[in-house]
Formats: sequence, structure tokens, C-alpha cells
Amino acid sequence: MTSITIVDDNPLSLSLAKRTLERAGFESVLTYSNPNQALRELRETPTSIVLVDYVMSEMDGLAFIEALRREMVTQNIPAALMSDSAEVELVRSKAFSVGAVDVLRKPLNIQEAGTKLLNLARIKTEEASSDFDTNQAAEGALPLYPLENSSVKTPQSAKSQELQIAIFLQRIASVRDERIGQHTSRMAQYAGVIAESYGLDIHQKTQIVAAAPLHDIGMVSVPDSILLRSKNLQPDEWELMKLHTIVGHQLLKNESLPLMNLAAEIALSHHERWDGLGYPRQLKGEQIPIAARIVAVADVFDCMSCTGQEGQAQSMKRARELIISNSELHFDPEVVAAFIKALDQIQSIKTQFDRNEIFLPAGTDVPQMLQLNL
Repeated sequence: MTSITIVDDNPLSLSLAKRTLERAGFESVLTYSNPNQALRELRETPTSIVLVDYVMSEMDGLAFIEALRREMVTQNIPAALMSDSAEVELVRSKAFSVGAVDVLRKPLNIQEAGTKLLNLARIKTEEASSDFDTNQAAEGALPLYPLENSSVKTPQSAKSQELQIAIFLQRIASVRDERIGQHTSRMAQYAGVIAESYGLDIHQKTQIVAAAPLHDIGMVSVPDSILLRSKNLQPDEWELMKLHTIVGHQLLKNESLPLMNLAAEIALSHHERWDGLGYPRQLKGEQIPIAARIVAVADVFDCMSCTGQEGQAQSMKRARELIISNSELHFDPEVVAAFIKALDQIQSIKTQFDRNEIFLPAGTDVPQMLQLNL
């Protein structure tokens, strides 16, 4: 059952949010005007997702989410913030820094709230009800878009907790647009074979496969009005998009979880360039972590090969030529050489996605997340 708990100390706002989410399709909507009471109840009664107001007198929404994250029984409950602040981007930045999964404007829009929150709640419900087995996961590719008989596996060495987190975050990242989930699954498999071709060992390769799909997780901080637009952005909007690297690093970095740290490193550095003209830190050459250099090639190749109207064969050719022509400019030349060496394997992976009808060409109406690399 998809359930939501709403916390807001304004009775009128609380009642309006409850009606909106019931109309959106939530089967159970619990409301609390007292955040401390809500925390006590959440320790005893599970819920699919929590929606909390940003400004409350007794405890604000940020402090509430931090309290959720401190306790074992509530730390995995997805929590979204709602706010009527005019400075929504500032609120958004603060919210993601404490672990919020989204920020919604008040009063809630039934279509936006229904789509985002129901998807996130159902993901949580599926995770809780499934018997996820780490050994089983190690026998196949990432569960969101699995490849049968794939030679690229998820890591047996990663802890179950880390795999659970990585898979859950990958699903969250794909909620806004299914094409994003397809893209991250493909490019992770490509990154794996490029890593192997480059000479990394099996442990390093499989760690990259598991971490790579989270490279754009920072895009959760970008409004839908920008992220899903297919037309060019204004300069200020472009600067906001570029911040996804920093936000992703902040969301993922965790000293006690090596896989999350690798994902954070990739998120921060996958838009750096070999010639030093990338962002956000203008790193150059081998200053860029090797995992990020590998993901950069896989990311651009997949974006280029799944867009346009010229057909898949021509898209693949165009993507291959762009990678090669940008060796020593955008890309590490040794990684490009490894990519060329692994092209047959990459083609095989792509063919398998096509056969399973997972590959869906984006055409010209491609969201901004994929346009970043074009």
C-alpha cells in the first residue's frame, strides 16, 4: 500500500496537502501538526514517504529530516520538503544537503506531487517487499534494467547495504524521465568494458559499474522546467545545471561507504576535460580520477549514439568519431584507446539492450540531462 505522512504545523495547509495527495492516488495519508509526535509515530508505524513543511515553529523541515536520518528505523524513509519560499533554489540546496529526495512548491500541484511522490513511494514499497539477495545481484547486471548473460557484473565485494543504496538512488534518478534510467544502465555497462580494456582489475571494474549510474544524481536539484526541456538554456539556467556535479558529490560522499565515495568522485568529476576546460574544478589530465575519465567516455558515447534521427548505425558511427576526434582534448587518450579496443563488446551490449527493447532512441526531443554531453 502506498502511504505518505505529511508534517505541517499550519492546519489549513496540512488539510489542503492531505486532500491533494488523496486525489493524486495515495491510499493512506497520515497528517501531523506536531513534528515531534510525527517522529515518535514514524518509529512505530512504517510509511512509504514523508512530506514535511520547510518552515515550522517547533522544528523546521530540515531539522526534521536530519532527525529521521539519525535513527536506524527511519533513516531509509524517503523525505521530501515542501515550501512556499520565493528563494526555492536556496531551499532546494539546503534540502538536498540533509538528505531530502525532492522539494515541492506550496500549494501542491496535484500532477507534480502525484507523479513524483507516488513514484518515490512505490519504489520504497517495492524495495521493502522484495527479497534482495546480494549474491543474486552479483550474478546479473544492475536490477533496474538488467542484461541477461551479461559479462559485466555488479560487485560481489560491495556490501549489501551499499548495493541497496546504489540501486535505490539509481531508481530515484530515473523517476523524472524513463530515458534517463535507460541511459544510466547502458553507460554503466559500457564503462565496465572500457575499464577492463584499460587494464583495471575485476574489483575496480565492477565497482565502477555499480557507481557509474549515479553520476548525474545531482540533477535532482534541477527544476523540471529546466531539466526536461529540449530547447537551449539561458546562461543562468546553464550555470544551475552545471551545479549538479557538486550537488551529486554532496549527496553521495560517505567516508564509511567506499562504493558511495567512488560514486561521489565520479559525480563531481565526470564533466572535467583532459585539456582542463571542463567543470566544476577545471582539473587537467591525470588530475581527473580515472573512474571519472572512463565514465566521461561511456556517458558521451551513449548520449551521442541514442539521439538523432539518422538511425542507430549512423548514430553509433557519429558517436565513435566524436570520441576519437576529442582524444587529448575532452578525453584521456589512453581511455579512448581502451574504448576503441572494446567497441565490439560495447556493440554487443547495445544489441542486447535493443533485443530486450530497453534501448529507446531519444530522437531530437532529448531532455537537458542528456544534452549536456552533445
